[in-house]
Amino acid sequence: MITRIMVAFTGTNFFTHMVGCFLMTLNRFMAVCFPSNYNMFWSPRVLGIVLFVAISISYVVHTDLFLNGFIYENRNGKWILLRRQRPLSEIRIMTAVVVILYEILGIILISITLYGIKKMAPTMRKFRKEVGLVIVMAIDCVLGLSECIYEASFLFGFNGSSNLLLKFIEQNYSLLFFLIVAMNSYSIMFLSSDLRQEALPLFGKDSATGRATVLTEPPSVIVAPSQRFCHGFLYLIAVYTRVNEPEARLRFRRSYGSLSSKYNFTVLFPLGTADEKTNDAILRESYQFGDILQTNFTDSFHNLTLKSYSFSNFVRKNCTSVRAVLKLDDDVEWNARKVFAEMATIDVKGKRLYCECVPCGIPERTCGRKYFVSWAQWPHQSFPPYCVSATYFGSPSTFVALHDATSTVRHIWLDDVFSTGVVGSAAGLSYKRLNFKNKYSYREFIKGTTFTYGVKKNTQYNRTFLFNSINGNATTIVT
Repeated sequence: MITRIMVAFTGTNFFTHMVGCFLMTLNRFMAVCFPSNYNMFWSPRVLGIVLFVAISISYVVHTDLFLNGFIYENRNGKWILLRRQRPLSEIRIMTAVVVILYEILGIILISITLYGIKKMAPTMRKFRKEVGLVIVMAIDCVLGLSECIYEASFLFGFNGSSNLLLKFIEQNYSLLFFLIVAMNSYSIMFLSSDLRQEALPLFGKDSATGRATVLTEPPSVIVAPSQRFCHGFLYLIAVYTRVNEPEARLRFRRSYGSLSSKYNFTVLFPLGTADEKTNDAILRESYQFGDILQTNFTDSFHNLTLKSYSFSNFVRKNCTSVRAVLKLDDDVEWNARKVFAEMATIDVKGKRLYCECVPCGIPERTCGRKYFVSWAQWPHQSFPPYCVSATYFGSPSTFVALHDATSTVRHIWLDDVFSTGVVGSAAGLSYKRLNFKNKYSYREFIKGTTFTYGVKKNTQYNRTFLFNSINGNATTIVT
């Protein structure tokens, strides 16, 4: 009885494993080659139904492994297993067909997928990292073929022959079976960097950053302005720049910073850390200007959520006296008169963000894309409402609420989605739409919109023109 149960479970597990491996291969194929149709199929609900059906079919077709008993013979006081009560031709045929189909389709799909990755990859280096997947799949195909030969030998009565290959397979069948399962798992889970990103969150890590999935506290402060930094000002402006771009901060001080007396605002530059030379330069810059907030995290695109957490913590501790807080990216040009006119009318006690609101954002599920988010990281069809992170503003109480709610929700590395959407939803925020245009909408901006973003950082000439056109006197016309 125990032997029959174990053999039956072995068959069902093998069948389910092969189906699961094929589904993972198909997942990679659709993510790269058919991204527009990816979300329609690869949802937790649909995938759960598919796996349930696959497991159910596996148990049904392998029922005979349990019902079909073994025949033993007593030889010298020892029971020797001879054979089954009746042949298992149907199950052997099914096993051989499943293995053959999986190996053929797996090789085809993964080859096409890697070709698609090669076309999308910015360099050949990324493609070389994935070539191991094809090599392992080729080895797995040989092992699967050996399994099929062994199963077919029983169907055609060759199991008792003196064929050396069949004898070798029979003597090492357990090892062969283990290698087939191991190679499939290894090829999918460890050589595919995209799927590895999806697997890491299951172990309590964010694959993009390697951090725990909940931000329990903001990063510790390394350099900060004085506690009276916001004293006497009506507004605080936080400008997000890269830590190694002091010229962007200097440009802002010389352009919009020149309007600080007119509109009574102060400017803060939240930063992370970099190499020792850059950190020393940041320390000198802080001594010179006194407007740097540097906290202990690596300054990078995937760590912008930590920058926002550090910034909201600074507001909570030092800037609750201002009327409004404005957050800007360094590629944003804005009409200062209109922005401060809008900020002058906000509800200082309410919890509302003023921004370009995305009411129902769809997660990017295509691996390899810049904003890719796995189902493990965000197991929902859409994001909650969030602000486009280029710019938004609100009352100090709004940013305090964002700070307090950050440690209560699961972390996702996308800054705008997490810092204003996931956290904003937990904080009970509402949103009001700003007069905002998309990237490079310079004509609309000059005609009267409040913001434009995506302004190229290396075109200082254009930025000077845009600033002077709206906030000063234009001295140069750019064609």
